Amino acid sequence: MERLSARPPHEVGECVLYRTCGICRICDIAPLEFGNDKTDYYVLRSVYDESSVAYVPVDSELVEQMRPVLTKSEVLHAIDSAPSSGTSWIEDSKLRAQTFNQLIEGGNRADILWIILALTDYRAELATKRRKLYSSDEKLLATALRIIKDEFAFVLGIDREEVIPYIKNRLGRDLAELPLA
Repeated sequence: MERLSARPPHEVGECVLYRTCGICRICDIAPLEFGNDKTDYYVLRSVYDESSVAYVPVDSELVEQMRPVLTKSEVLHAIDSAPSSGTSWIEDSKLRAQTFNQLIEGGNRADILWIILALTDYRAELATKRRKLYSSDEKLLATALRIIKDEFAFVLGIDREEVIPYIKNRLGRDLAELPLA
């Protein structure tokens, strides 16, 4: 099949972490036509949901968001450094959401795990006052959990449901308010 552009930096069969889609396998690089444009696209398929497919133009800035999957030692380092990663707690919920979204988009897994730890601690604090997280915090927590659980499970060769207990054990920290699933 004829390629429309130079050899792309990623290869078919490679696994990448793509934005909020999680771990995806590049199953094809093919010229596709969307509208009137015909260009080469990475065809990404989620490793956890075969029906989830993303198309990324090979020459697009979106390719920069296709990050390599961490190694096991990088996952362990992310877990170990997460408690001291991130930023200080932000009281303003809008600024917090903006900052946490930037951290998630930045892709540093220690920062993403720090968000989980920070929001979990905040949720526990609110529970003592019979209050709940803002919906924006809940959404951020769900996104961060999905990213971490998908990638860490893939890299460590464990089920996604085992990731949080693994992190709890590794940190030696009680994350009682952190959902296991």
